Amino acid sequence: MKVAFLIEYFPPYATGGSEWSTFYLARQLSKEKTEVVVITPNYGEKKLQEKVNFKIIKFPFYKKIKNSHLPGNFFYTNPLWIIWTAINFYLTVKSEKADVIHVQGKYCLPGARLANLFLRKPIIATLRDYQPICNYGFCLYHKNKGCTPAEYFGSDFHTYYEEYVQDKNLVNYSLNILFAIWGRLAKNILAQAARNIKIVVLSKYQQNVYLANGFKNITVIGNSIVPTKTPKVTKKDQLVYVGRLTPGKGVNLLISIIPEICKKYPQYQFLLIGSGFLKGKLKAITLKFNNVKLLDQLDHEQVLKILEESKLSIIPSVWPEPFGRVVAESLMCNTPVVVTNRGALPELVNKRWGVVTQASPHALLMGIKNGLANNHKYETNIYDDRKQLLETFVTSIPRKYAKLYEEVTK
Repeated sequence: MKVAFLIEYFPPYATGGSEWSTFYLARQLSKEKTEVVVITPNYGEKKLQEKVNFKIIKFPFYKKIKNSHLPGNFFYTNPLWIIWTAINFYLTVKSEKADVIHVQGKYCLPGARLANLFLRKPIIATLRDYQPICNYGFCLYHKNKGCTPAEYFGSDFHTYYEEYVQDKNLVNYSLNILFAIWGRLAKNILAQAARNIKIVVLSKYQQNVYLANGFKNITVIGNSIVPTKTPKVTKKDQLVYVGRLTPGKGVNLLISIIPEICKKYPQYQFLLIGSGFLKGKLKAITLKFNNVKLLDQLDHEQVLKILEESKLSIIPSVWPEPFGRVVAESLMCNTPVVVTNRGALPELVNKRWGVVTQASPHALLMGIKNGLANNHKYETNIYDDRKQLLETFVTSIPRKYAKLYEEVTK
């Protein structure tokens, strides 16, 4: 069995968990005798440091990446991208004689569907967010149904502009109206491309959202996680947050409670790892509190090492997480977690391994206090349940995908 993975980013060019999930899945499947070829744009000369047991084919791309500044969504939602990827997907999948097309990056889906008009291969798409339902997603914070056009240009746009646009003026308002129109059109293209094919989502919560919005033929398979080599190491008096520095990830909740955390636990260091437009606010906090450190985006191995050494990993999302990769990675690092009850996060956290709280400052603060007060118990439980965690987040994932590939090729 030979499977072609199509993805718009791939390590060493990675924007988040999707790329590393694809990387680890390709590596795991290859160990299980499923041949994988990853097809992705060539952004430049940066080399992948990790050893791979699968093939990576990079096709020419009209945008080169310098200084780690990745292209914006416009590069992946315009007709040139769709046509260019369709041509390269067709040529590469045909020459590689792949049996299955597996779309790992959502922006590769339109080009893949276009190429497959001629390839006629079984096609699967793993969708790791809600972009085919709504490109903003604020409508999904408190309900499963996507917004109407009136709700989109009214409530959702207003929320986005207030929370995510820093320089508010007439020019930026007008530009963001245009971006909103373009985003809605791109969402409709993605939604159409996702119809009538096999869809894989990451959680039961995400499956329910897609079903509520008219999508069918959906299977749940979680993200692929790498197991740590040393599951039990000496922990430091250290808390850690890993993720984008944006409101949706709950960073504003953290900002509101950091002073209280620093006062209550002066011996603890609080590490914040990531990038985003709330970075300025967090930098100001680090000037007031010596035990708060803001780190930019780190290599994946560095992040895992910090997770291993930390006593508590905090995931304070306010948006409905489709999965929660940092949760799974923290548990695989034998680190207890404090998570909010948004999206799929409660699905991942057995109460033996950490705390699930409401997405409010007070509840999050109480959850962190609970996580530290019972830290040894949670850590011991995670260590004792490692076999279950390995099955859930590591060994079962390639097995489920291999079975799915067999089913779609029958």
